[in-house]
Amino acid sequence: VVNNTATAYGTSSSGTQVSDQDTASVSTTPVYSLFLDKSADPMFFSGPGESISYSYVLTNQGKQTLYPPYSVADDKTSVDCPAEPASLAPAGSVTCMATYLTTAADVTNGSVTNVATGSAMNAPSGGSKVDSNQDQETVVYQAPSIQLVKKADPLVYSSVQQPITYTFTVTNSGDVALDNVYVADPLLQSQQPPVSVSCPKSELAVNESMICSAGYSITQADMDAKVVNNTATAIGKGPDWTEVSDQSSASITTDPVFELSLVKTASPTFYEAVGDEISYEYELTNTGNQTLYAPYDVVDDKIVDPNDVQCPILPASLPPLASVTCAATYETTSDDVNNRSVTNKATASAMNAQTGGSSVLSNEDEETVEYRGIELTYQTLCVNDVPWAEYSFEAWGIDGYDPSNVKYEWVNKAWNAPNETVVSEGFFDDEKGYLLWPGAGYTGDAPTSP
Repeated sequence: VVNNTATAYGTSSSGTQVSDQDTASVSTTPVYSLFLDKSADPMFFSGPGESISYSYVLTNQGKQTLYPPYSVADDKTSVDCPAEPASLAPAGSVTCMATYLTTAADVTNGSVTNVATGSAMNAPSGGSKVDSNQDQETVVYQAPSIQLVKKADPLVYSSVQQPITYTFTVTNSGDVALDNVYVADPLLQSQQPPVSVSCPKSELAVNESMICSAGYSITQADMDAKVVNNTATAIGKGPDWTEVSDQSSASITTDPVFELSLVKTASPTFYEAVGDEISYEYELTNTGNQTLYAPYDVVDDKIVDPNDVQCPILPASLPPLASVTCAATYETTSDDVNNRSVTNKATASAMNAQTGGSSVLSNEDEETVEYRGIELTYQTLCVNDVPWAEYSFEAWGIDGYDPSNVKYEWVNKAWNAPNETVVSEGFFDDEKGYLLWPGAGYTGDAPTSP
């Protein structure tokens, strides 16, 4: 109400002052109105125990000033309202807050809805409560989810540096869109240089799929392990940046081949007498696809106690195509001279594991060293009192020799002579024939040769 009193003044002709008063009153119809606007953050949840924040904005939409205490009644949670401001003029606002933890029942229901009503007072004291409108907010259960299926091609590998192609099928299996989608694969990152999984996009709508890919090169460690087990992880984020992930594994195998090759060589490739030394080398090569290990060993049927084949301790491991060389020496015997050649056979071995493994045997390799020399046989005879020598000789290990280039010497080898003396020399005519004894002669009709 507005009460207003006014006074009128005046002066008469005689100079007397006069006045009068009158009062008028106007009134209004009081309007007390409070409006509640409730909001939730986030607007969805993906499981029990997630926190939802609620905001309650109380606005004075009436014509009268409102006063604390301000309060909000919510059927799901308790609400905190500030004590200030001390008064709420028309169009003024105050904000109250609350939090709520989702439950398993909310997940089952697929949403959580709560209803709230605000209030303020119509006088600083002794007044009555002014209630707001009723406002509700529904927060929806949404389950972001991702699925990964990983495959390898081929499924069997056979050599170092063989390329393997991995494909990753990533699917949005939830009910909300996913962002920042990628695939992490530690095996690919371990390569030098590291390899990342390539994906065509980073966002997936509900039920959308994409195929990512990456390459891998087989290592010797993979060959030795005989299997490559690889697990990758697909990762994505929902609208509230909730991270979801899924893993998938792929395994590929190899057929292990343990194989050792032996190549044996001799130097020199001939011998001429008893006691000649022949050096042998044994080259052991890993011709399989698995690493072999020391100790390396060679068994040779001619190298016997007290001699043996010497093999190095290092390298401790022998990867495919790598070699190690062992060595031995042999002294020829009278049997070797009589047999005109020396043939020996050898077999090598290595281990298929560093510890607790078994022997891998090589092929058997043999090497024949030929005798090189000339053997002369002769006998003396006398024809018509003329001494002759009947001879024959045979050559071994001398390819394409000409018998006429074979030289002979007559040597004086007296029992008491300190040195041998060559008394005559020449070249044979053929591999067998007769030679006149040095210093001998014949006369008359004696034949010139036997």
